[in-house]
Amino acid sequence: MPGISMPLGCRFVQSFCFRLVQAFFLFTGLKYFRIGC
Repeated sequence: MPGISMPLGCRFVQSFCFRLVQAFFLFTGLKYFRIGC
């Protein structure tokens, strides 16, 4: 059972972290864009 749940959890965490980083860069990008304009 752990062998099946581990990759699933890792993939879930990886996807969550990727979305979090993507949102962070999007937010900072918008902020810098507003400061630039």
